[in-house]
Amino acid sequence: MIDLNAVRIFVKVVEVNGFSGASRALGLPKSTISRKVRELETVLGQRLAHRNTRGLALTEAGRRLYARCREAAEDMASAVEEARQPPAGLAGLLRITAPVGIGQTKVQPSLVRFLARHPKVRAELALSDERVNVVRNGFDLALRMGELDDSSLKVKRVAVFERILCASPAYAAEHGVPADPEGLKGHACIAIRPEAATWELQGPDGRRRVPISWRLCTNNIAAVRAAALDGAGIAEMPLHLVGDDLVAGRLVHVLKQWPPVATALSALFPAGARTAPAAKAFVEFLAMELRTVQTGTILQKNGIGEVTSRRA
Repeated sequence: MIDLNAVRIFVKVVEVNGFSGASRALGLPKSTISRKVRELETVLGQRLAHRNTRGLALTEAGRRLYARCREAAEDMASAVEEARQPPAGLAGLLRITAPVGIGQTKVQPSLVRFLARHPKVRAELALSDERVNVVRNGFDLALRMGELDDSSLKVKRVAVFERILCASPAYAAEHGVPADPEGLKGHACIAIRPEAATWELQGPDGRRRVPISWRLCTNNIAAVRAAALDGAGIAEMPLHLVGDDLVAGRLVHVLKQWPPVATALSALFPAGARTAPAAKAFVEFLAMELRTVQTGTILQKNGIGEVTSRRA
């Protein structure tokens, strides 16, 4: 059986890059630290680290174990600490950065309701589609959509959002709409950035990556929506941003059987420090609120915003 205390000790050894530092941090004899790590290696049947003059060199098994157990160990330590102290309520300044689109439509409204529940908390919400450095800029929490490229941060999945292809009724009337993903090549498309010239769609035959020819490119999702409303072409959009437009008939659903692959919303926290209680509480609150939003029912219940597929 795995000794969870040994796992916790191993995580601390890696964090401080040595047995002596872990001994001081945990208040345990160095011999105990060393013995626990050896016992863990014996149970796993894998060498986890090699000592050298600069500290530790993790093996592949050691890197995998540390990556999976680091956040769990921190959460366990936080839970123990919170259990020791009487609840005093959340307080202090909470600094959050989030993309403009999801920030305006989902994060900001949820944050207002969160602050109403916790009157001692103040919040600063910075909306930007640029991926700012969380640690350097002093943020407690970053909310990001899509793929993540910073492995130095602690990550928690918050929600998954559906995406659709859509266009204005005027564009569909003038140019038609594609009957299949390959038909997108003959249409004007709106891209979120120059390198995003391929859309990944999920259909009856599985996933398909389709190159597009964009006529307009902008780095702001709100500008993509505005361009689609103005008839500039077909856009790939988060459903939660265009649901009202579909209901009102300002946009029509294109290639309903081939929606883009859904996008995840993730919360990122600075590593190496205890997560701010207000940041952790807000992420849980936001996740709970987003779970109540059944975005996929917008199309299913209303049965509107659709056009018959035909080749342009």
